[in-house]
Amino acid sequence: MLSKDGTFTAVKMMGYPGNFGDGNYMYKQDSTKLAQVGGSYLAAPTEFGTGASGGAWFVPDNGIVSVVSAHMQGKTLAMTGPAFTDTAEAMIAFVKGGCK
Repeated sequence: MLSKDGTFTAVKMMGYPGNFGDGNYMYKQDSTKLAQVGGSYLAAPTEFGTGASGGAWFVPDNGIVSVVSAHMQGKTLAMTGPAFTDTAEAMIAFVKGGCK
């Protein structure tokens, strides 16, 4: 289920990061949303490297709230992901309808 509810804090990220198992296996990363800046979320910590892009951000009992977009290095590795909007819902409905 797609969720546009940005009130979450705890989040589970899924993906195939290249720095674990050569990107051949799905991994889960427990993380915490630190902020929402405009249409993007920022969460940390994460150990995911490149290759996990597009993996889902799950919130228990709330569905998919974002996708892995980019990782940022600093004192803590952090991940960004877009906040879902009505446009994302419309795109999913379009694809489910056979792109018509």
